[in-house]
Amino acid sequence: MQDPSFESLLKKLQSKKDLNSEEAGFCMHEIMHGNAMQPEMASFLTLLKEKGETVEEITAFASPEDIFIWSGF
Repeated sequence: MQDPSFESLLKKLQSKKDLNSEEAGFCMHEIMHGNAMQPEMASFLTLLKEKGETVEEITAFASPEDIFIWSGF
């Protein structure tokens, strides 16, 4: 996968297209590392909900790397 931009993936969600696991993981990584601004996060969550989450997307959100970050270790 080429380096996506958060904005390009928002456009993909706006088109009601599913994210693959790498794209979904990239989005969660950007959010968890503070690289996404609040309006981008709000758009991401809203567009994802409107499109409907897939199992692949949800699984990618729960990557071991980001779970480690969420736990505060």
